[in-house]
Amino acid sequence: MLNNILVVATSAAGKELVSKANELAAHTVLVSACPELTGADVVYTVAHEDSIAARLDAIAAVAAELKPELVLCEGGLGGRLVAGYVAAAMKTCPLPEALSVKVGDGCAEITRMVYGGSAIKTESTPLPAVVVVGAGAFGCEDNLRSSEAKELPAVEIKGMELVGIKESAGSQMNLPGAKKVIGCGRGLSSADNLPTVEKLASIMGAEIGCTRPAAEDEGWFEKNRYIGVSGVMIKPNVYFAIGVSGQVQHMVGVDQSGVIFALDKNENAPIFEEADYCLVGNSNTALSAIVEKLS
Repeated sequence: MLNNILVVATSAAGKELVSKANELAAHTVLVSACPELTGADVVYTVAHEDSIAARLDAIAAVAAELKPELVLCEGGLGGRLVAGYVAAAMKTCPLPEALSVKVGDGCAEITRMVYGGSAIKTESTPLPAVVVVGAGAFGCEDNLRSSEAKELPAVEIKGMELVGIKESAGSQMNLPGAKKVIGCGRGLSSADNLPTVEKLASIMGAEIGCTRPAAEDEGWFEKNRYIGVSGVMIKPNVYFAIGVSGQVQHMVGVDQSGVIFALDKNENAPIFEEADYCLVGNSNTALSAIVEKLS
């Protein structure tokens, strides 16, 4: 077991990083931009009106005092920024988008996807190490600890001035932690079917995600709902794919699902080879029938 691990999280999904840190280390410290996120031995909270980017020197100062053998950073722009900055201060290089993390024999070993998700690469580096963890990579065990709250040192980063913060216009959701997820692809056919998808999600108690084309090409969903190689990795108990063809770039993001249901009009869709239950049908008619039955 390690002596110290530092976790830097920017959202509630960072709970799984804290859980993993508690599994690996005797003492854990969390720097959090999410006030409700706790569970480490010591928690430094970045104020809502502040920016984690403007507190890089402060986070580096915490790392310098703690001397952690491992730093775990949540994925996303903020997490990657912190990882690069802290790694440079610790004279090491960050390991990106880890799907798993192991420590032993003075090294940290991670796995991550390469070649568009068609292969898994294993990398290792001597401790201390800085690792950026992909969304949904870890589960969340019931091992959270009582936390001591501390104030993050007011060390301003030189050469950077915070001029303001604007809330994201996207809706709030937690795909990595969802137990049920509905994923929509281009086979949804039309934005007119979105209200039916939302009703189905309400009935199931599910989060809604999508493929990259459904978000970026069709514009039916916000980009933060994209599931796949450069999006979110999920581990739900149930994944219901609607109009998702099943290309590898998407499937690597859902292959750890417990049960996969698939609805697609193409009986030869690749997703049917991966799904546990398959329904060949048109989204325009099949979705309404499914909602009626489940209601």
